[in-house]
Formats: sequence, C-alpha cells, structure tokens
Amino acid sequence: MPPLNIYKASAGSGKTFALTMEYLKLLYSFPGIHRHILAVTFTNKAAGEMKHRILSRLSALSHYSSLEPMEEMKQLVEATGLDEKSISRQAGELLDIILNDYSGFSVGTIDKFFQSVIRAFTREIGIQPGYNLELDHPRVLSLAVDRMFQDLGNHPELQAWLIRYAEERMEESRSWNFRQEIIQLGMQLFKESFQGLFLKHNISVLKKENLNLFSEDLVQLERQTRRKMSDMGKKALQQMGKLNLSPEDFNLKSNSPATLFVTAVKEEDINFTDSKLLALELPEKWLKKDSSPAMIALTEEQLIPQLNEVYSLQVILNTIAVVRANFYTLGILADTWEYVREYTRERNLFLIADSSRFLRGIIGGNQVPFVYERTGSRFHHIMLDEFQDTSLFQYDNFRPLLDNSLAAGQQNLVVGDVKQSIYRWRNSDWKILASELEHDFRHQEVHIRTLAKNFRSREEIIRFNNTVFQLSSQLLSEMISRELLASPVTRMEAEQEVERFRKAYEDVVQEIPQQQMGTGGFVKGVLFEEEERPFRDQVLDALPDWVEEIRQSGIEPGETAILVRTRKEGVAVANKLLEHARLTGETRSFRLISNESLLLVHNNSVSILVSLLRYLVQPDHEINNTLLKYHCFLLGTIPDMDPAQLFGVDVAPELFFPEHFSEQRELLKQLPLYELIESLIEEFSLGSRAEDLPYLQAFQDVVIDLQRRDPVGIRDFLDYWEQHGSKRGISVSEESNALRILTIHKSKGLEFKAVIVPFCDWEVTTDHRNFDILWCATDGTPLERIPIVPVKFTSKLMHTLFSPAYYRERMKGYLDKLNLLYVAFTRARDLLYIGIPLKEGKGVKSTGDLLRAILKRSPEKQPCTAALESYLDGKVMTLGEMPVYPSQPQVEDPWQFRSYPVNRDKRSLKVRLRNDQYFVDEEGIFRTGRMYGTMMHQIFSRILSIKDLEPVLDAMQKEGQVPGTEREALELLIRKKLNGPIVKRWFLQDETVQVYNERAILCGHGVMLRPDRVIVEEEGITVIDFKFGEIEKPDHIRQVRSYMEQLRQMDYKHVEGYIWYVILDKTIKI
Repeated sequence: MPPLNIYKASAGSGKTFALTMEYLKLLYSFPGIHRHILAVTFTNKAAGEMKHRILSRLSALSHYSSLEPMEEMKQLVEATGLDEKSISRQAGELLDIILNDYSGFSVGTIDKFFQSVIRAFTREIGIQPGYNLELDHPRVLSLAVDRMFQDLGNHPELQAWLIRYAEERMEESRSWNFRQEIIQLGMQLFKESFQGLFLKHNISVLKKENLNLFSEDLVQLERQTRRKMSDMGKKALQQMGKLNLSPEDFNLKSNSPATLFVTAVKEEDINFTDSKLLALELPEKWLKKDSSPAMIALTEEQLIPQLNEVYSLQVILNTIAVVRANFYTLGILADTWEYVREYTRERNLFLIADSSRFLRGIIGGNQVPFVYERTGSRFHHIMLDEFQDTSLFQYDNFRPLLDNSLAAGQQNLVVGDVKQSIYRWRNSDWKILASELEHDFRHQEVHIRTLAKNFRSREEIIRFNNTVFQLSSQLLSEMISRELLASPVTRMEAEQEVERFRKAYEDVVQEIPQQQMGTGGFVKGVLFEEEERPFRDQVLDALPDWVEEIRQSGIEPGETAILVRTRKEGVAVANKLLEHARLTGETRSFRLISNESLLLVHNNSVSILVSLLRYLVQPDHEINNTLLKYHCFLLGTIPDMDPAQLFGVDVAPELFFPEHFSEQRELLKQLPLYELIESLIEEFSLGSRAEDLPYLQAFQDVVIDLQRRDPVGIRDFLDYWEQHGSKRGISVSEESNALRILTIHKSKGLEFKAVIVPFCDWEVTTDHRNFDILWCATDGTPLERIPIVPVKFTSKLMHTLFSPAYYRERMKGYLDKLNLLYVAFTRARDLLYIGIPLKEGKGVKSTGDLLRAILKRSPEKQPCTAALESYLDGKVMTLGEMPVYPSQPQVEDPWQFRSYPVNRDKRSLKVRLRNDQYFVDEEGIFRTGRMYGTMMHQIFSRILSIKDLEPVLDAMQKEGQVPGTEREALELLIRKKLNGPIVKRWFLQDETVQVYNERAILCGHGVMLRPDRVIVEEEGITVIDFKFGEIEKPDHIRQVRSYMEQLRQMDYKHVEGYIWYVILDKTIKI
C-alpha cells in the first residue's frame, strides 16, 4: 500500500519543482488521471503558478532534445522505465488531453474545492442554491452591527444592556462609543478558535438571562473573595501582634512582603511585583540578618503559607477583572451573530469565512464516496501544498479524504514547512504539520522526506541563514523551556512544547547545491546604538545609502525589496526614500511601489472625489469643505490663491469649483453613483492627470463592486468608505521596475535579488499591543456558568486562573516571530541588508536582542559560517563580497494609462422593457423603418376617430412607447394623414358606425386573419389594411382580398377593401 508522503520543504528548496514532478509521474503512470488528482494550495497565484509549471514542463518535454538535458526527463526515465523518445511523445499527448479537458484539471485553491462541495450540499446546510459568495466578512459584520443599533427600539433588553455598557465606560472615563469594540470582538465569530469552542457549547449560553446570572456570580464571588482575603490579612496581623511585631519590622520595612496583609485587610487589590512573588517561597525576602528565631518560625510556618493563600485569592480577583473587561461585548456577541445570519439570509450570501465550518459538518457526517458522488468528482490522489498554513477545520475536512485515498491504495502528497507558518492570525495551525499529521496517520505508512538543498540563494546567504537560525532556535528553545517549567503548565506539556519547537527547526540547516558553490553573495548587518537618536530614525537615514549601494552593484530597482512588519513602517520608509529622491533629483533610482503608496486614500484625485461626494450631501461640513479647498488648490483650479486663505471659514469652497459644476449640482445628485463620479471626473478634469488614472479606475471598480451587491447611494458609499476605504488599493504588475516595499506576510512565496530588512526589532513572542483575544475555558474554575470567556491577551493573565492559556499563547508567539525572521531573510537571493538595534538591557525581548545574543555563539551543523562576531568591524557586520551585475538598458513601461474616457449620461446603459424598443437609439430616435411601422400600427390600432389621436399619443408616451422627442412631430404627421380626401371619412366620429381595430376573424381549421380596420355601416362593410413602408407588393393586394372573401362568407353583402400606404399618401381600392 502506498504511503502518505510528507515533503518538508524549507525556503528555496525546489518545492514547486518537486510537486510538479510528482504530478507528472502520476500522469505518466495513469494517462487521463488528471481528472482524479486534486492539487490544492492556498492562493490563486500559487495555483496558477503550479498549473503553468505542469503545462510548461509537458510542453518542454514534448519538444525535448538530448542536446538540452532536462532534470524532469531524467527523473521520468527513472520513474517510468520509458525511453526519452516515448516520454517526449507521450508528453504531447498528455498536454492535448489536459487542454481539451481543462475543466477537469483540478489544480486550485482550497476555497475553490470547498465551494464545489458546499454547492452540492446547499439543501442540507440550509442555504439557497443560487447563493452569492461573500469574501468581505468584515463589511458584513459592520453592516450587521449598524442594523442591530438601528433596531434597538424593538429590543428593549438589548437596548438596556448597551445603555449599561455605555454608562460603565463613561464612569471609567472612556468613550461611550463602543461600536469599534463590538466589531473587534465580533470578528471572533469568524475565527476557528471561537467556532470550535461553540461546536461543543451552544451559543445560546450567551443569552442575556444567563449572562445576568453570570454577572451576579461574579459580584458574589468577588465579595466572598475579598472577605476571605481580609480575614486572612487580619489573621496574619494578629499573629504578628502576638510577637509584638508590625509589618514594618520585617525586611525593607514599609515595602516588606508583610505590608501586603495590610492591603488585604482593606479588601483592596494587591499588586504582586516580581520581588513580592519571590516572597511566596523565599524567607530571606522577609527576614533581616538579625531576625529572632521566633520571627523566623512565624515567617516560615505561618506568614508565607498565608501570603500564598492571599495570592491565590488575588488570582481569582484578577480573573474576575479580565473577564469583566469584555463582559458587555460578550453579551452582544449572540445578538451580533443573529444579525449577521439574518443579513446573509436576506441577501442569499455565503461567507467564505464559514466554508470550513460548514464543510466540517458535511464531510464529518457523510461517507467520502457519497461526498464525491454528490460533487460529481472522484479524486484518487490528493496533493496538498503549503500545509503549514492549514487550519484545524480545513485539516478535519481533508483528513477523511486522505484516509479514504490511502485505504484505496492511492498515492498522496503533503508539502509544507513549519518554519514558514506566519498566518496563525488567519486560523492556520503549524502544529498540524509539526506533529498531528504523523500521529493521526500512524495506522498508515508515512514517509517523510526533507528537501534539503537551497536552489534560491547564493552560497554566503545560505551559510548566513544556516548559522542564524540554528543558533536562534537553540537559544529560544532554552528560553521556552525555562519559562514553561516555571509556569502553571504541567511538566509533561512543557516538555512537549519545547520538543515541538526544536523539531520545527531541526531541518533548518540547508545544503548548498553544487551549482551554488562559489557563487558568493553578500550580507550586511548594521548595529545602531540608541544613545542620542532613536533606532528607527538612524535606520531611515542610512536607508537611501543602502539602496544606492545595491543600485551601484547593477541590481535593478524592481529586483529589490524592503520588508517591514507593519503598514506604519512601510509609510516611514516610503516617505524617507521619496524625500531623498526629491532632494537629490534621483527620482528614477528611487521609484518605489509599496502597499501604502498604492492605497486609494493617498491619491489626491480620489480624495477630491470623496470630498465632493460629501459636499453634495453635507454642503455645510466645515472640515470637509476645508479639505475640499485644499485638494482643489493642489489641482490648481485657482492658480493664484494664497494658501493661507484655504483654512478660512469665510472662503467658500464654491470659489474653487468649475462654474458648470455649481449650476448642475442638484442634477448631479440625482445621477446613479457611478455616473455621478464619471461626471465629477469630467467636471474637474481629473482624467487629464495621467499619474492618477489607475487610481480613478480602481476607485470606480470599488463603486461597481458595491453596486453589484446592493443599491448604493452617496451616503451609503461614504459610510462604506469611512470604514473600509483605507484598505482599498490598486494592483500593480510585478514586472514594474520599482523598489518594492511590502510586509513580510506579503512577501511569502516571493524572492528578490536584494532584500533589506530595516527594522529587525519586533518582539520575540506574541505582541500584546494588538487586539488579541484568547478564548479560555472556565471548567474547573468558579466561573463555570459560561463555558468559555474572551479575555484580552496581556501580561496580566500571568496572575489569573487562565495563566496556562497565556503561556501556551506565548509559546506559539515565539515560533510565529522566529518564522517571520526566517521568511524575511530567506527571500534574498544575492544580497541581504539588516538593521539591528543595539540596546542595553537584560534578556532577549526582540529579534534584535536575539541576533546580538547569538553573535558570540559558534554553530555546529555545517554548512555555516564562523561565529558572527568574527565578521564585525565596529558596528557593521559583513559577509562575502558585493556582486557586480552588468547594467540593464532602461525600458519604458509598455502599457500605461494615457487618458480616462468618461462615460457620459447619454451613452449609459438603459433598461428596455420591450424587446422591440431595441430599435430606438439613445436619443429616442427610431433606428429602423420596421420599428417606426410597428409603433404607427400600435397608434392606429387605438384610434377609433380622429378625436382619439391626442389622448392615445399621451398614453403611449407615458408608457415609453413613443419617444418624447418624436411626440409633437408624430401628432402633426398623423393628423395630416387622417385628414386626407379618402381617409377622412374612415375616422369620422359617428354613433351609427361600428369600428373594429385589429379584430381577429376565425376562419376554421386553425386559420385566423386580423385586418387593421373594419368599418361596419348600414349600406355595407369596409376593410382597410395600413402599410407604413414605401414599397408596394402584390402580397398586400392578396392579403386584403382574403379579408374581403372571408367577410363575404360571413354574409356581409357589400364589401369594399382598401390598402392605405400611409407614408406614400396613396390608397388603392381592391
């Protein structure tokens, strides 16, 4: 039985090549098997790259020449036993098969596969089959919260809850506006940490009734705890009094541990500092050198145990405090959940964030063959890429599929690297690849292969990274071991965590391929002392020189990346480089692309459009008017304006507007949003600003995307923009020859000739500055009424009942932050620049501290460098030599925006309620004579006498059948025609005459005739057929004769027939 193959692929180790080879081997073993191979990765880009690699390799193999050896050919010959000619011929056949059955080429994202299964089970999971997939769950949450606030009048209990919350916040001198806090906690609804806990517990436990009881429990528990603490303090003080001792008689006097009993008596919270915590175990923290034996005995036998009890009581109080911090928002969570569900049901939306949870119920509750039967696909082989980014729910969904495939004797492959797991905030769990995968498939044969060689980087880069990460992982594992063994976590769990961490980095040392030996490479690390100026300011000053050094080596700007941790850092870097470019005139050398520079909010044309929209609905908004004047000034609408006048309230913004805009303001407000923005672009000549055109296009794309979901007015759009506009940007081709400034998270999967990591100073474990929520189970605590509670991750948790959860989170944080460093350093192919802070202090708290701490250590595993300290010259560490590249000719971007063609109102799409209206053009003029004739027939069919003409035309104009531009001319024309010498008597008003327009004559045998007009008089009957063309045809005469013959058969004695060519003013009697 084939094993489960697990490839552990470090950075640059040829992972995509290995995946492609495994796929090709399956294709050659079983032609047509591509329909039964499921290859899954996490991004569209990665899936596209894998598809391209497979198809390009097949194409190359089909044109194989022995003069140009291919590694793929070598491996396929070994794997299949075929000769090169057969493999080449078969490659062409396989390529044709896949291209002619491309829909069966199942290489895609994990979300795409999940959606294919969910669409087959819509009835079972209770959603409509034609649902729309919603990717933007933060937007849905925001709209649901807004609706909840708007609906408060119908929910007095929720209203009272929110009022109490607002009052409590104001009492604590915090803002009463807690909308953002609700949204932040509401984001937990989409996290697996929350969803997994509530699979076991119904969310109804968060109902107000239960939470009110829980609140009462907290009040009662706090009261009891403080009373016990006070009693314990009194008891301790009494024991001291029996020996005529006071707390000040102990070591450190008024700051002695004994003074904590005084605080306890007052029922106040006690701050257990590090020295006070040591007093829980060490008598020397209490006693002086000349302490009496009685005092020593009292301390060791009575006071220390009692202080430990006081500490345990303070732990309960601390726990109550951290729970209360999110108590009110927890009470709103169930309501928020219901409003999110209601919103998605109304709009038939399915949140992509819910995919894994729903699929877990489908696959977990059905046999795998049944799932395949419903989806119409049957996969024999499964290949999972980037497995370190898999979440627990996703793993639970794939595990039965893998198990089923392995049991059927099929080949399966899992590829990943724990060291590159940096998306835990997106639910990924590196522990699955690190340990759980092997454990869960221990009943199957598992083969683990490490892709040990680095084909990406030059030799010195490989050696440097081997040194840094084997030493860093060793140092951090020592720190983790000490921290966990001193924590409330059990010793067994502590040892398991340490071992898991060590195992994650046991394969970090990579081999150097033969072709990479002697290729050089260059690493430069600069240590910055923070004596006079902050570290980051010094790095920013050095950054332009680093960029210039790299450019001088011949590396193009587009081959250089500056990697940062946060957007804020990216903005600082971009501003510094742009400022340097302006001062030196070296604008080409410092062309750059950054996440921030691509954001729409930073573009002047987009900013003026947003301000104009707000002006249309809030013309008296002073702040917006000032912004609007400033943006108009930047556009140069009034070139001679003094900038100082911009901020005067008495300077009206209308002075800056084009005259036509002010005249058309009310009309513009009535336009649909997209057409309104098009008009504003034209009015303010924004389309002439070539540098802003991509931003204008992207801005309109946002509008179109919003209107695709729901009707959106100006106010709706402004509300959306205020909440989400700061995140919308433009996409730029990766081929652009400009410096890339991007976050480390965005850089994963990419590589660059030169990489700069300017701020190597992030914390080595979880950064508590962010809004990190831990969901903690309450079983085994006095808070069991609510099974799980959200608490904010801070160091305060160390001294609560949730301290084990706090330490587990810290352990995960250590790996997260080391992985970030690993991903950043391993993006470099040729050059690596690093900025390192040189701080005084104990311990390793940041990645800068970590790098300095390993400088003197010598690595053991080869290939590596000597101790990094040996490469230091003052404050600069350099390894290798700067490579020199031949200069490249400057190439202009082959595709650029040159103009912005505005879509005017008259060219906009319009809904035609009748299919024949297709023949009316945008101006309301008939395109064809046929359409004109059809409309004239409709008019004449409604006219009994000439007096009916005006009301008939009025009615048809209201119905949209007569264009307004044609109305008057039509009436004059028809009135003239109806007053013709022969025609006039046909349209006279006479009560003795019966007129039948468009009335059917049933002839029998299923035949029916419909003359245009039949006039019945005493002396006989007249039948008339109207023709609005300009050509006379014999068929017209035959048609009227058939009418006359049929009327005679109906016993009408005197029958006359006429053809009236209306346009020709000609009547023919038949």
